[in-house]
Amino acid sequence: MSASQIDDLDTPVWGAAAIAEIIHKTETQTNYLLIKRRIDATKVGRLWVTTRRRLLNQFSETDARP
Repeated sequence: MSASQIDDLDTPVWGAAAIAEIIHKTETQTNYLLIKRRIDATKVGRLWVTTRRRLLNQFSETDARP
């Protein structure tokens, strides 16, 4: 993995719409998951923020479970 790819993983992802795009859910589904704390994200003001790395780690583990 190149240095730029690693940096991309740690770039903040702001807002439910952007998070939804990464995890392949609708914005409504993503908002529900964020409110229920099922997604590893932090609320800053009115926006949720996380990183691509946190999302990929979380959803890779979930997908690997039987």
